[in-house]
Amino acid sequence: MSNLEATAALKVDGDGEPNRYRVIAVDDDRSMRYVVRRSLESDACTVETAEDYTSAMALLATRQYDVMVTDVDMPGGSGIELLAHCRKNLPNLQVILITGRPQLNDAVDTMRQGAYDYLAKPFQPQKLKSTVEAALERGRQNQLVLTQVLDLGNQLSRDLKIIRTLGKGSMGTVLLAEAGGEYYALKVLHSWQLDQGSGRPRQRFEREAKILSEIDHPNVVKIFDFKLDSEVESPHILMEYVEGETLRYIVNATGYDLLRKLKIIRQIASALSAVHAHGIVHRDIKPSNVLVTAADGVKLTDFGIARVASSTLTGTGEIVGSPAYMSPEVFITDDVDYRADIFSLGVLSYELITNTKPFWAETLSRLIKVISSQPVPDPRHKGLELPDSVANLLTHMLEKSPDDRYQSADELVRAIDAIITELEA
Repeated sequence: MSNLEATAALKVDGDGEPNRYRVIAVDDDRSMRYVVRRSLESDACTVETAEDYTSAMALLATRQYDVMVTDVDMPGGSGIELLAHCRKNLPNLQVILITGRPQLNDAVDTMRQGAYDYLAKPFQPQKLKSTVEAALERGRQNQLVLTQVLDLGNQLSRDLKIIRTLGKGSMGTVLLAEAGGEYYALKVLHSWQLDQGSGRPRQRFEREAKILSEIDHPNVVKIFDFKLDSEVESPHILMEYVEGETLRYIVNATGYDLLRKLKIIRQIASALSAVHAHGIVHRDIKPSNVLVTAADGVKLTDFGIARVASSTLTGTGEIVGSPAYMSPEVFITDDVDYRADIFSLGVLSYELITNTKPFWAETLSRLIKVISSQPVPDPRHKGLELPDSVANLLTHMLEKSPDDRYQSADELVRAIDAIITELEA
């Protein structure tokens, strides 16, 4: 059985009979439409074609599809316009764009706008097939989540329209939602997490909501509503939607000079200052938990494993977070304080500025040893030219002993401000 057939076996109609997946191929090149149809059509998948934007819009208005494969440049309207229409009106339709003139920036932009993938012509039929299979699986998973969201019913304080899935984590799925012309991020706890006997996932989810509701800071994601009591079937948090990329994208991108990166780090430190002022240790500072807007505005997010000083929610000896960004003391004691976040921000900052992590190993046990005992590599060791003040900033954040680091996020903010002033002079 092919992957496509296996995926199709999971899609059934009201009588429990398997349905065929439906793909629409849009291209003004007849031979390309033929290639797509021949590559994909099978007992598990039906392919219909359209020769331009107008005919595609007509089909989309009258029929349901699971995946659309569309050229970018066509008469009467572009594939980008089709993508925009689908994101607004057909949120679970997975869109794959193809073009004969690929540019990296175009690919990045289309992914930001919600395309599933972006393929350059010419492509191998197997590549197209595997991409469509993956898109179908994502659509199936999204539908399961949307079904759970629809069950929320009148539990929500706003009449929300679900647009698409923004991302998934171990605890929940984040959806893009719209109400009254405003966009929101709706985080829903995975239904299977509710069955965990300890109740810990729901407690962590509730803690994230309560923490965010107490903090009002421009660099911390805002929360508007949450329903988390045990009577609620689908616990959820309605949050500010931040249109941008995670810091992981920035780490790998070009065009960010040192001053620009320092200003991003400064905003994260400022966010931590607000978080710490509420008696909270974030404990999971890493690139994927920092959102950056097109204007370089920063939002710290994902407080699911944050810890209040008096909390006993984490089991003794349990490692939570991302090991590569953890401070040495996290591996030997549960009694960590705000300075653990400063170390984690040091790892993130080192990686952002040098494009390499300060500590690396092939196994977790070896990584723990490296973080705990090996000195921080000089950030200039690969010929990177950095002012002494920046190199000292990074190494001071990454001191092994908490007592040797910056003692507060406020102190760190002041140190970064001094360097920014120095560089701007």
